[in-house]
Amino acid sequence: MEKASRATAVFNLLSSKTLNIFLLVSGTVYGIMLLAWAAASPSSQVILIANSLPMKFWLTLFVVNNLFCMIRYFSIAISNVELDKSEPTVESLKKKRNYITVESALSAHEIMSKLGARFRARGYKTVLNADKTTLRAIRWRLSSLGTLFFHFALFFIVFGILISPMLRTQAQAIVAEGDTLTTEQSDRLIQVEPRNTKDRMPKFGFKVKKISARFWKDELLFTDMRATIQPLESKREDLVLLTKAWKPTLTTYVTLVGIGYAPFYRLVDDDGVEVESGYVNLATFPPGIEDSFRLSAIPYIVNVKVFPDFRKDKGNITNKSNNLKQLGYGVRLAMGDTTIAKQFVRPNESIDVGRFHLSFPKMVYWGQFKIIHNPGLIFIWLGFLAGLTGLVWRLVFFRKDFTAVGVSDKNIQVIHLHLRDDYFPNKAIMDLQDLAKQIKQWKSDG
Repeated sequence: MEKASRATAVFNLLSSKTLNIFLLVSGTVYGIMLLAWAAASPSSQVILIANSLPMKFWLTLFVVNNLFCMIRYFSIAISNVELDKSEPTVESLKKKRNYITVESALSAHEIMSKLGARFRARGYKTVLNADKTTLRAIRWRLSSLGTLFFHFALFFIVFGILISPMLRTQAQAIVAEGDTLTTEQSDRLIQVEPRNTKDRMPKFGFKVKKISARFWKDELLFTDMRATIQPLESKREDLVLLTKAWKPTLTTYVTLVGIGYAPFYRLVDDDGVEVESGYVNLATFPPGIEDSFRLSAIPYIVNVKVFPDFRKDKGNITNKSNNLKQLGYGVRLAMGDTTIAKQFVRPNESIDVGRFHLSFPKMVYWGQFKIIHNPGLIFIWLGFLAGLTGLVWRLVFFRKDFTAVGVSDKNIQVIHLHLRDDYFPNKAIMDLQDLAKQIKQWKSDG
């Protein structure tokens, strides 16, 4: 008996309304804070916060409370939807809220017939007793099941959260302005986590139309970083930022997490004939970092420093800001550890190497795109959709019960009226008063 009483006490505690309200309020506050962090922080930090120990403890307590509440409420919800065919008494109606009486010269049979027709036209299920002196009208009696449906939907969300780490795939890709990426080009997907899961990515692609960035004053602080992309087989354009993702599928997100410089190089001979050209994605951001690439026509390594807003001060090259205002390149050609040529060039200048001339006439940005595919989101979306359905079911299509009992008093019928309204009791009493006025005006059909 003692063990049973302890188990009952634990059950009552874990399914208590107080704990339910605490979890609801704390979860709402935590969710709002998480949304704020998501809008201002990288997704990796948001994931760390969401997977923190306090959040896991809250989620566990929430699931247990939800399960116990469903167990406690299940039998109540089922009994509530059953159609009550018992005959109410005047004494029972007097104890309820939203109760009034009205007198009429019509017979109880006529009044109940008119009331029944009126409520059936409004979608009520009506039950009339044998002597036709008592009427029950019930609408949306299944609404209490919406509460069960809402709580059951939360298990979909929790299940989606639990399986997401096992199904989630994250990768990154470097795509320059004007370039096109498809997930079928698996060699371009880098930093794949977990490893060897590139084949999990759905088939999609996009072309980068424009990448732009702005910085605050002369500091390395972004005020804006965005990419305009065009999905393949589509004419529409989408905007991608760090905090605004493009969603090629319901479970896939693409965000812009970084940028770099992609200069266009051009190698010509003494006769001006182009030997080689193309864009090259350099890891030279922020300015001052040197990166290199190779050419096929000459056996030298091309080392490049990009100065987006250069200044010359007593022969020294400095960079004033990170915005593309006055572009210049510090170019160094090397073979092994030996420097063959070194020169600072502008877009309209070239560095000469024998009979070849190397120039960088223009430059665009490349973008570092993060691609996250998480099939677990399907269950989370289903949970939210089911939860929303349960809320609408319960809050919009809420139950309304009407009861009328007729009692003869000499030649006058006294009709006792009661209307149960889950959320708007004040409106219910006003509806009863309007109905009472109409009953007084009713005349016999005979």
